[in-house]
Amino acid sequence: MSAPDLALTMPLDGLQLIEASAGTGKTYTLAGLHLRLVVERRRAVRDILAVTFTDAATQELKSRLRARLIACAALLDDAEGVGDLSASFDSAETRQAKELIARAFASGETREALQRRLRLAALDIDHAPISTIHGFCRRALDEFGLLAGRALAGELVASDKDLVATASADYWRRVSASATKEDFLVLRAAFKSPDTLARILAPLLSGARRLLPDVSEGGRAIALLTDAAEQVRAQVAEIKRATARYSHDDEIRELHDALTGSRGSELAARLHERFPVALIDEFQDTDTQQFEIFDAIYGRPHPTVRPTNGPSRAADDGQTSLGTVTFGDLILIGDPKQAIYGFRGGDVHTYLRARSRVEQVQTLAQNFRSSPAYLRALNALYAHAGERAFAQAGIDYQELAPGGKAADDDLLIDGRPVQPLTFWRDRDDAVKRTSKEAAGAQLAAACASGIFDLLAAGRAQLRENGRHRALAPADIAVLVATHDEALEMQQALGARGIASASITRRSVFASEEALDLHVLLDALADFDEARLRGALATRLFDATAQDFLDFAAVPRKWSDELEWLAELREIWRERGVAAALSRVFERRAAALLHSARGERRMTNYLQLAELAQSASGDCVGLRGLVDWLAARIAHADHENEDEQLRLESDAGRVKIYTFHKSKGLQFPVVFLPFAGMRRGAGTQYPREYRYRDDGGSALSYVAVDAEAVAKPEAVAARDAAARDDLAERLRVLYVALTRACCAAYVAVDPIGRGETPALLHLLGADGGKDEEANLLARGLDAVRAAADGAVAIDTLPAVGTARRAADGTSTAGGIARTMPRRVRDDWRIVSYSRLASGAREEARADREDEGAAPAADGAPAKVLAGARFGTAFHELIEVADFAAWRDWRGRGAPADQEALVERVIERHGFAADAAEARALLVNLVARTLNAPLPIGDGFARSATPTAPLYRERERAKGEGTGLRLADLTPGEYRAEMPFHFALGQVDTARWLALLQQYGYVGERRRFDIARLEGLMTGVLDLVVRHAGRWWVIDYKTNLLHARADDGPEAASAYAPAALAAAVRDKEYDLQYLIYLAALHRWLASRDPHYDYTRDIGGALYLFVRGLDAGGVDGVHVDTPPVELIAAIDALLAPAGKAAA
Repeated sequence: MSAPDLALTMPLDGLQLIEASAGTGKTYTLAGLHLRLVVERRRAVRDILAVTFTDAATQELKSRLRARLIACAALLDDAEGVGDLSASFDSAETRQAKELIARAFASGETREALQRRLRLAALDIDHAPISTIHGFCRRALDEFGLLAGRALAGELVASDKDLVATASADYWRRVSASATKEDFLVLRAAFKSPDTLARILAPLLSGARRLLPDVSEGGRAIALLTDAAEQVRAQVAEIKRATARYSHDDEIRELHDALTGSRGSELAARLHERFPVALIDEFQDTDTQQFEIFDAIYGRPHPTVRPTNGPSRAADDGQTSLGTVTFGDLILIGDPKQAIYGFRGGDVHTYLRARSRVEQVQTLAQNFRSSPAYLRALNALYAHAGERAFAQAGIDYQELAPGGKAADDDLLIDGRPVQPLTFWRDRDDAVKRTSKEAAGAQLAAACASGIFDLLAAGRAQLRENGRHRALAPADIAVLVATHDEALEMQQALGARGIASASITRRSVFASEEALDLHVLLDALADFDEARLRGALATRLFDATAQDFLDFAAVPRKWSDELEWLAELREIWRERGVAAALSRVFERRAAALLHSARGERRMTNYLQLAELAQSASGDCVGLRGLVDWLAARIAHADHENEDEQLRLESDAGRVKIYTFHKSKGLQFPVVFLPFAGMRRGAGTQYPREYRYRDDGGSALSYVAVDAEAVAKPEAVAARDAAARDDLAERLRVLYVALTRACCAAYVAVDPIGRGETPALLHLLGADGGKDEEANLLARGLDAVRAAADGAVAIDTLPAVGTARRAADGTSTAGGIARTMPRRVRDDWRIVSYSRLASGAREEARADREDEGAAPAADGAPAKVLAGARFGTAFHELIEVADFAAWRDWRGRGAPADQEALVERVIERHGFAADAAEARALLVNLVARTLNAPLPIGDGFARSATPTAPLYRERERAKGEGTGLRLADLTPGEYRAEMPFHFALGQVDTARWLALLQQYGYVGERRRFDIARLEGLMTGVLDLVVRHAGRWWVIDYKTNLLHARADDGPEAASAYAPAALAAAVRDKEYDLQYLIYLAALHRWLASRDPHYDYTRDIGGALYLFVRGLDAGGVDGVHVDTPPVELIAAIDALLAPAGKAAA
């Protein structure tokens, strides 16, 4: 039995809230309410404010409302049929319209009058106030500008992002040029770059309340951040004022301030009179400021406003008289379970607070999207989750009943109804055991195989218009979290010959086509022949190696090509960039469309041409447009809808959507191949934690270094941010799972390292990694049992073999170059730490500093660890007199070293633990300086980075005989030696391949910097020259722990095998290769007779907590082969600058 039509039965007066779960007919209800207001309440469409989330949704809603008005008017042509309210063949829309017509007749309205009103309303719908929240604010400020105190209108910009980036860069330059050296070093150490500073400032400038430590506690970095916020805010405001620009957020803020200002009540009354009733769609995605606007207009009593100069006046002259008191009619429609736009400012707490003010929440309880069996599966899953379902008080799953025509046999596989929800398991942990990157590729390939199997030989049949047909690629959607996952999926589908279209929230300026276009325009602007050849080698022209050989062999061909390019430049100069690119497309469109991903590429080129033409008016000359394009590529804005990728033709293709892009859509079959993928939190500084407090206020906490992260308030902020993040991820998962009409296939096993996937939390498998597998299995079994046959558990499909692409294209042939390119903004100062950050497989991220490890004898019981202690140790040993510590075994420092120890303890904030810090520092410095090291001819040089330090016979002695640092004379070493050496144009992929060829940095998949040029910088802890050889020595204060997988040799956490693992984990091998390359280049520049094999000893990494007098543990040594160091130097050096 169908439920009553809520659009016909709910009250329309005052504040109303409709809670509409996914698939329950929200848009149908919204359109029905609008029609009811027109027909039953006799409202003009210009009186009904309808607000939705996006411009696209606005246009779709207008079209639907117009169609409903036209259809209702057409019913009045049928004098007999309109009165038959029980016709079984009528659609729900028709039954709804007939009921409203009957009510209009009952109120005394004639057929002719009603039909005339409906037709006029349909004609007037384009002028109806149907818009986004930004559009409504703009309209209100335009119509009532004087009353709102609005400044003169200017140019609307999509966001302040570019202005904030510009102001942040200006601030960075000012500090660099005029501040003290110490301030600049603090700024650079804490915030890395102007882009990072702009990102940290963004929430503060957009209204988030920022929690910062007091300047006295947070140090100079916090003071600089506070100063930056004030200066950047002021500069952005000044730029807007000077250039008459404003953003969407400015519109909202301006109207909100006007409604809460001195004339706010009067403005609210005028707006209420202008828009007597409002329908707010997707209300769960609004924020507090936006709701306060509507609350001011509709949630409070207002005097009726009568203009003094007549009964009808749209313009505002600021003169009004007051009449009787009225309340507004405000209908809110939303679903807190689908509040997934927190990153855009959406605040589900606003929804929950508004709901608490509504006497009776209206609920849409029937699902019209999914089959009964699929709903049974979802109900079982969320019933199992219980209170865990959304990790948010006030948000619960409402069990849904089927309400539409969807049936369990709509999708048949091999002639039988499909089990609608299938969880895929990782067979024998085959995927889990690989790296995260490899796992992603395997999951995508398995999903592609699953899709291939469904489509093969018509196994799957889908009902359409009452008859079954073969399931088509266009009936399938793959939902992913990121653009990279979408690309991985598209490649996997292409390998199986399945065409696909990717619909993601991605800027077109981040595409390869933007790079191609920049190369072309840059070459044309200066008309440089070398760069023009490069432009012809892009994918836009796709010139092959043979083409360039022909140009060289037949000069006339190259001359003709140059003549054509010169004509192209002239067209650009005289008629604009769009005209020039149109000439290019005339020549290349056919070939492009027949190439791999041809439609995607052509769509991107056309969109870029349009955007470039629009920007031309603001650019000075040809070079100005080239610079504009370079800036847009460098700062692609994925949130700006104007530059988001447009959809190429999706006819006959599998669709790949990000979760957020899929919201509001539905598909017969859905795949979620990456639902189990863990996504780790960032490990770089500064760290920012964004969350909402209990009142819903936006908060943001910034921790600039490891010491700040450990503070109680930072820990509390981190935990609160993690809770909010989990709640939002659970809502995103709900959106993804509710897109399916007939079936969904979900890969469930957790992959990689990071936070617990939302799906595991839903299944109750987030009790810790040791219990995870058992809890997951139990959760899946419980859901399957409760779903009464609607849930299946299966293994991931076997990965199939690649096939020729469906479009028949091939990648074979002589392409001149296909390597990825980007706009040259890569000159930088780079260090080991910058290179080692990001894009690294997280396999062993949790293995360091988990607690106290057994150290060598003499260490105090209390553990002092972390970056602060490591810095203190480095500072002390840097200034220590090595000779004074020779053979030192006292609990205190040598007499002439005591003041140094005390100064370090005080400087680094260990006063509260002075006794423990003093004992540990003295112990570690003494052991470090007295440990025998493998320096000299008596020790074998290792051949590989994982070779044990000492041979077994030397270990058996139990006593070392090597050189001690305390034995060195001052002329034999130099502490804290800085270096800077020039970098040429370095392709980091080639560098990584070179390193891995020799067995180094084996777990890294890529560097997050694609190309380098500039300076490599660093500081060597200690450089030693002894017995004719140079050594690089680095101190490590890490706490290490023995692990089962280190083998029998790892009896100690600091044994050679354990140290080799630690070096791999932290990529210290990358560090000492850079250091040795720096030393190699320095020595070669100073000594014409320098020879690496004779003069370099190697790298010694001293893990000082594990050093002992026996000289066995705590030391990792490596002498990389001369061929590797020479190759690194040649690769990194500018042309002609490599060491001889």
